[in-house]
Amino acid sequence: MKSQINIRASALLQKQLDALTKQLGTSITETVSLAIDRMFQQEIKTMNAATARTLAIETIEHADAEGQPVADTTVVGFTNGKYWVTDNGEEVDNLTKEQAIEIIVENLTAE
Repeated sequence: MKSQINIRASALLQKQLDALTKQLGTSITETVSLAIDRMFQQEIKTMNAATARTLAIETIEHADAEGQPVADTTVVGFTNGKYWVTDNGEEVDNLTKEQAIEIIVENLTAE
């Protein structure tokens, strides 16, 4: 589900957004989404366990058979009353909610 957010852009930020949208051939929304995703992928490497657990719980609430991306290579899904988690192509299934959360936290905080 998408939601609208509003930000106040400085003149510098607006110039940077304009340059990036032109370079990438994307809309401002797509450019901001890409920039945040790239920053998230960098910052997730230093995520602590408490933050990782909060992210895992929030993501797992939206898990379905298609799967919900948690991070770069981690996806969580819910099928036939059980959760599954994939990371780098390895899948663990038939998990309880708590087991899935623990695997996600472990994946997000692994060095």
